[in-house]
Amino acid sequence: MGRPPKDLHYANGVLRNKLGITDREQLKSTERVLVDARQVEIRRDRSLLPAEFSWDRLKHTHRYLFQDVYGWAGAPRDWDVAKVAPDGVLSHFLDGGLVEVTARKLFDQIAADDYLQGFGDQTPVVLAQIYNQLNVIHPFPDGNGRTGRLFIRDLADSTGHPINFDTMDAGELLTATIRGARGNTDDLQALFTAAAARGAPDREPQNRAQQQAQAAHRTTHPKPTAKQSPTAGQPPQQPPQPPPGYQPPGQQRGSGHHR
Repeated sequence: MGRPPKDLHYANGVLRNKLGITDREQLKSTERVLVDARQVEIRRDRSLLPAEFSWDRLKHTHRYLFQDVYGWAGAPRDWDVAKVAPDGVLSHFLDGGLVEVTARKLFDQIAADDYLQGFGDQTPVVLAQIYNQLNVIHPFPDGNGRTGRLFIRDLADSTGHPINFDTMDAGELLTATIRGARGNTDDLQALFTAAAARGAPDREPQNRAQQQAQAAHRTTHPKPTAKQSPTAGQPPQQPPQPPPGYQPPGQQRGSGHHR
């Protein structure tokens, strides 16, 4: 198992930070205020992030959100991490040595699928699977949940199937995330599908640079035929299944959850 850098934490286990805060609760509350302010900035000006929904965008998102708190913001881990889930089960995320290659495969798949422009009513299901993969990969030492939700929110907006996480029950989302990492994504799919049905009227339209980047991509990548569930237009008897490219990597052990 790869070990984290020796200077990642203070002696008491609190993450080393730019503010020199060694109290866990004080760091948590201060971090929340600073990160929330950066999220507001991004919502007001999406040009702060790369236009293409890529691995670089996810790293840039993390860097922007946590730039005031951690020196390693935006840098993916290359060591192994584990956390204790609320049910007491030790959660092992993807092996550190596999983070980079697995993340690149995921984002290559997203690009190959024209950033989910052709999935129709299955789009929320695919978004749930991508969200689950990001949790399993768990690319950063901390802040994976907030980074992943912001990324998914913007990707969902671009598909015309907006996902408003504010309408989800936080406890239900956490439970569904843990179950997803254990191999059952039905609850995540249901939450995402319901959120997409509610819509997100408070969302701003994607910026012009993002639209232009995706349009340029489409000129060199044929748009896929809409991938519909066999029961399209009818109430599904079972959750539709995502394409094989969005199944979570198989190296995870235990359960995963992220903050």
